[in-house]
Amino acid sequence: MDKKIDQLAKLILQSKHFIAFTGAGISTACGIPDFRSGVNTVLETGPGAWEKKAQKIPDDKNKKVV
Repeated sequence: MDKKIDQLAKLILQSKHFIAFTGAGISTACGIPDFRSGVNTVLETGPGAWEKKAQKIPDDKNKKVV
């Protein structure tokens, strides 16, 4: 894995342009809450930001991401 990471980093550093496509599937897998998940979500990150706002659920912005 380290070899692949080093290889990717080298390609990025040598590139003239770099674009990364990311999304909810990537962020939630890393423990970052999304915006759309409902109040009954099975995700460990809990309901999304929009759902928390709609349900008046406090959003703990200081929650440690592991």
